Amino acid sequence: MKKIFLIIIFTIFLSACDKETTSEVTPTPEEIKVVEEKIIPNENMCSQISKEFVTKVTGVSIARIGTINDVSITACDFYLTEEKNSPYIAIILNKNLSVEVQKTFVLEQKLVISTDPRITGDHYVVTRPKDGIIVNINLIIDPKNFLRIDKNVERAIDNEGLMKLAGAVAKRL
Repeated sequence: MKKIFLIIIFTIFLSACDKETTSEVTPTPEEIKVVEEKIIPNENMCSQISKEFVTKVTGVSIARIGTINDVSITACDFYLTEEKNSPYIAIILNKNLSVEVQKTFVLEQKLVISTDPRITGDHYVVTRPKDGIIVNINLIIDPKNFLRIDKNVERAIDNEGLMKLAGAVAKRL
């Protein structure tokens, strides 16, 4: 009788462990949707990048999104608070702006241009030479259009967060 009781307890234990393992590896429909959706850089780009996506990728909580749409840029600003002068993370589509001219300007400012294997596709990372702080990351769409991953102040996000965000956005292009 003790053996049967132990077998039943062991079976229940294995069944419970199996359920926990299964639920941990099965992504939710929302996670699948975030991973699979491609970003189409256009005037409606900001509606394609949710604050939940930015929070999940960077670990930085986003309170609200602001947008700017004009002839030369579409900017998606991800604000950390509801305050008017809140720090923010920016994803900016630069339209009809030569990538090569921008690179030349960066070099004239004595900044450093590099690439990073964590980011897929054609891109370049701009850093300050003295401290290695990332100024921005540019994901090149074509010779005259690119996405810039940026911030308005240093405390908005650190280098690692910017790299994670650029890598995640690049995978969705």
